[in-house]
Amino acid sequence: MYFKNLMIYSLAHYVTWGQLNDTLGGQIFKPCGKLEPQRQGFWPPLGGLGDELVRGVNSCAVFCLRTQSRLLPSDVVATATEEKVRALGRPVGRKERAEIKDQVRFELLPKAFLQDRYTFAYIDLAHDKLVIDTSSPSAAEAVINHLRKALGTLKCTRLTTANDPGQWLTALGATETAEEGAPFLAGLDYVYSGSAGEKVQTKGCELGLGWTVRQLRLHYHDLMSFTLDGGLTFRRVSFSDSAADKAADPRVEEYAHAFDASFCVTAGAVRIMLADLYKCLGGPVAVEE
Repeated sequence: MYFKNLMIYSLAHYVTWGQLNDTLGGQIFKPCGKLEPQRQGFWPPLGGLGDELVRGVNSCAVFCLRTQSRLLPSDVVATATEEKVRALGRPVGRKERAEIKDQVRFELLPKAFLQDRYTFAYIDLAHDKLVIDTSSPSAAEAVINHLRKALGTLKCTRLTTANDPGQWLTALGATETAEEGAPFLAGLDYVYSGSAGEKVQTKGCELGLGWTVRQLRLHYHDLMSFTLDGGLTFRRVSFSDSAADKAADPRVEEYAHAFDASFCVTAGAVRIMLADLYKCLGGPVAVEE
């Protein structure tokens, strides 16, 4: 299980594997009813190959939030609404049209296609970090809210550092020659704000005077690459061939073992990378209890 995005949170209180294992069942996923537009709940990380809601790997507790939604396109609703309005053969006011539209949604919802989305996450039990495989704040908040409901309480804050990440990214992007042994190397792939405040996405050109980097592609040693923004959201995470080879054991035939091996690469690389990122950004800001 390689994570493709990272939103990282610091936990104010220690959470144990046992707590998660005992409580996530209270928020287990149940399929959408015929008239429900969406359902969310925890789902086994191994899907249909296992029934455990929490998987312990490399001192981490891995879990998954499943979101099931009924897809009801707005143009389908609009077309069906117009047909009903025309069938009345008389003028229809705004209030009545809204009521007809609600009726159309009610009638079409049971026929709508179902779409499932799986958001994986883990708690690093050794470092009190919650890591979610998403770049969407709303998707991350859904995971946190369900965790909070299951555990009864969960205080966490987005990864925060003493120094401004945006200034560091801008300085890194403007550096023509990286220091020998530097852990992070900047690529020529970034989003910046120009001197007039305009937002521009570019690739393959040098950073201009007065530009402020919003997102920058970074390469971390021979382990991983990602696009980092000033809010410390990691996008388009990829792992190097040398790191992935550690998980590609030809003896691993079972999906569960392959899942664990690839996840160990993710968790191990993130731990090491965060330690160096803290050094570059003046260390983490403690979470207030």
